Amino acid sequence: MSLGTRFTRGRYLASSFFICAVIGFPIFATIAFNSMEVNFFTALIQLMFCFCLLPEIGREAVSSFKESRVFRVCLVLMGVTVLGWFYLYIPFYGIYRTLVYVVQIPFFFALLAWFRVKGSDGLTQIFYVKLGVVSIAVLYMIYIYCGQDIDLWRKMIKGRPPIYRHLRHFNYDLAILIGLSAWLILKDKLSYKTVFGLFFTFGFLTFWSGARGQLLSLGVFFLLIMLSPQRIYLVRKFHLAVMAFLAGAVALVLSGETHMLLSSMSRSVEIEDFRRISSNRSEIWLATMVYVKDSLAFGYGPEALVRLNVWRGGIVQPHNFIVQFLLEFGATGTASILILLISSACMYISFILRKELLGVGLLGGLLMSLMIFALVDGVFYHIVPITMYLIIAAYVFNIAKSNTVLKNELNK
Repeated sequence: MSLGTRFTRGRYLASSFFICAVIGFPIFATIAFNSMEVNFFTALIQLMFCFCLLPEIGREAVSSFKESRVFRVCLVLMGVTVLGWFYLYIPFYGIYRTLVYVVQIPFFFALLAWFRVKGSDGLTQIFYVKLGVVSIAVLYMIYIYCGQDIDLWRKMIKGRPPIYRHLRHFNYDLAILIGLSAWLILKDKLSYKTVFGLFFTFGFLTFWSGARGQLLSLGVFFLLIMLSPQRIYLVRKFHLAVMAFLAGAVALVLSGETHMLLSSMSRSVEIEDFRRISSNRSEIWLATMVYVKDSLAFGYGPEALVRLNVWRGGIVQPHNFIVQFLLEFGATGTASILILLISSACMYISFILRKELLGVGLLGGLLMSLMIFALVDGVFYHIVPITMYLIIAAYVFNIAKSNTVLKNELNK
């Protein structure tokens, strides 16, 4: 084996270590750090992953620039946005959040290169790392629960859990694990016992946490994959998972730990009070839009909600990615991001509608469901869901780039 080959193998080995750290670190870090700190520290780990694959990042970036008109348009719009920040004297270069945003671009290109070597085995490994980390987090919560006063536990668990900072962040991981588990079922990588155990647990935890946003995302995911020409096959394939998920929900009701579920249900039926239905989200959106209209073209730069003190009470993002990006990037930068997301969504739908692309179509449906989730929560603010979204998207794009027919669609 030549020295160059050993060096390349070492770089990919190191990159695999850092991708595992990117998945595990931010969840455990929530025990000691706030969301902004977790985002920043995880971005530094992402940067280490990128350093391992610098030559590949260059090749992927050049290839994307040459072949993708969408990428070129988005790059120009975002460049105009940055120039607008300079013009408005917005000190974006001194804001930690800027690094979080900037590093996602090379991180995605590095992931494309990583998956070119690792393939579907790489995504399977990432699933098991994520599952292991979430399992440890759940066991930690159970440990705290066993030593906690039950009334105090019920009062604190939703907004101040012992890990994850907020239970909604836990729901991000549940939504992603459900989608990746479905992908592994489709690939016959999970035994019947494993499927039942996983989805029983997913069902119990989803309803226990009163996860309205996650259930919305799950409903969208289900509807999208039912667009597939192979929907009958998918129903047969997932019937055990669906039954186990519902059995978990029934087990929750029988357990009596339904206080968060009942609270979410009570808010959802109060149709005369949209503020309460949306858990104050509507008020946050309205307060944010007051600022947006004063700097509509270019926004106020990264972490604007906190810097402008738009909303007090520890809220760091407006729980809607469009409102968030309008405040930070203005109409110009938001247009860039929406063009990228909409073009990606069109590609995902084309995958869903092709019967020969069942697995990648399912992952496309998962990514689109996360976009919907991001309309009511911080999926595109917090580093954990952003990272997982980019990982899955990179796997999907890598398949598209390796297929001649799909590559033509990708480069439109």
